[in-house]
Amino acid sequence: MSLKQENKLVVGTQMTTATSNTTVAVNFDCLGFSRAQVELIVSAPNVTHAPATLKLGQGTTTDASNFTDISAFAAGTGFTAVTASTSAAAIYKFDVDMRGLERYLRLTYTPNAAQSSTAVTTTAIAHLFRANLGASGATAQGVTQVVSG
Repeated sequence: MSLKQENKLVVGTQMTTATSNTTVAVNFDCLGFSRAQVELIVSAPNVTHAPATLKLGQGTTTDASNFTDISAFAAGTGFTAVTASTSAAAIYKFDVDMRGLERYLRLTYTPNAAQSSTAVTTTAIAHLFRANLGASGATAQGVTQVVSG
């Protein structure tokens, strides 16, 4: 008899971007998991603008050219990214049903051009589950915004 791991936490990256044109992209291997909750934590002294790019893509390998955007999880297409409060880090969460999707997820983020010279620190985290997670809505989960699909 073998035991299966039911949950997995993956910290994808922590990065500081110095300018608004610096894109951060992180891949997560979701093989064997039915649900992924991908979080992007953005902290800066003054994050007052919605991201220029905030999206998830799917792919069969980790090659960047292999990923295709998941339209429901692309800001400007599937949802509108909200502006964060200046007093706290912005936390964006994607709640993803992995059934029917490809093995890898790729989170892509670019700060708004108005952030220009403000240093932005990002941390990407994936919580992988074999079953659905309870709390729903941004307030219930303690984040800035939740996008589910």
